[in-house]
Amino acid sequence: MNPVLSISMLVSRNRDTLEKCLQSLQPFFDELQAELVVVDTGAPKEAIELVKKYTDHIVSFAWCNDFSAARNAGLKACTGEWFLYVDDDEWFEDVGDLIRFLKSPDAKRYQRVCYVQRNYSDFSGENYDDVNVERMEKRTGHLHFEHKIHEELTPVEGDIYYSGAYVHHYGYVYQNEEDRRRHNERNLTLLREECRVYPSDLRIQLHLLQELLIQGMYEEAKEKAQQQLAFALEQADVRAGNFFSWLCEMYVKCLFLLGQYDVLFDFADALQTLPDCACLGKLTGCYYAMLACVNQDQGSKNYLYADQAYSLQNVLISQPDLLEQQEIQGLRRYTEKECREVVLQLLSIFAYQLGKREESLRLINELTFQYDPYALAHICQDIKAVLQEN
Repeated sequence: MNPVLSISMLVSRNRDTLEKCLQSLQPFFDELQAELVVVDTGAPKEAIELVKKYTDHIVSFAWCNDFSAARNAGLKACTGEWFLYVDDDEWFEDVGDLIRFLKSPDAKRYQRVCYVQRNYSDFSGENYDDVNVERMEKRTGHLHFEHKIHEELTPVEGDIYYSGAYVHHYGYVYQNEEDRRRHNERNLTLLREECRVYPSDLRIQLHLLQELLIQGMYEEAKEKAQQQLAFALEQADVRAGNFFSWLCEMYVKCLFLLGQYDVLFDFADALQTLPDCACLGKLTGCYYAMLACVNQDQGSKNYLYADQAYSLQNVLISQPDLLEQQEIQGLRRYTEKECREVVLQLLSIFAYQLGKREESLRLINELTFQYDPYALAHICQDIKAVLQEN
């Protein structure tokens, strides 16, 4: 009888996190009929010895700068009804929700599972972005990976179960600048190759754009974003999709970082006129336009963009299903935590400056003052004190 779940893991050199990863998977083997298939892409001997405590199903793979080829080698060896793939630089906090799902009758009506990848930006564990990732699928004979980097499992279709499970991921935190440089150069080289092979694949083009931004290549990133926008703006189905929101975010971020505020304002205004543009895409435009206004002191325009951002946040917060549908690459952060507080702080100040006293106080009362990246909390507290006295 085939197992309920096959787990495939690439193992390379992440010895420190490998054991945490393996330990976090143990409940699957304790409570389900599950198998672990490890793909050895060049791991040191001690790492493989550790793996052997959990499985003897190890696939040797000669690394060829192709993540999909390595993933496919693991997938080919799997026999489970469901397929889950993980890396050795991440580990689950708790897999209880996934186990309950697989044991429940609901598992029969779903074909795909999303959970959260918590991407840390430093070793403190305090700064991170949460991103929905689809890493668990019903296994079929046609399932395979594509792309040498930022590989994609395809074909995938059917209903998605959104799990509360999440993994800790430190893959974007580096021990030193040399490790960062080497990682970035590898990514950029592979992404340029993939974009030449798949010129019409918006997803892989956006990953290249993201890498250009990460490496501070803002002018090239802006040109790449403009090329993709020219294509996307002609197609309503693309404008309404998740990738368009991500493209909007990266384009306005480029304009903001380059100080090209007038172009940013024009683009943010144009987004609001597109009826078939996803709310999250419009929100990213308003958010960066609002920040640009602060840098330029645009007067009443300050209030306009902050108010638009606030209204769009409210739409998405009040409709979590809509937010879930539009979420990609952690864009939901524009509705949560720090970004929400930034909008509330700025809008309350702008409302006060325009004499909108009641609105300013209402907004300030929504603040938690937990997040204060612009050091504005004390200003809002001063305004609140004045308004309450009057």
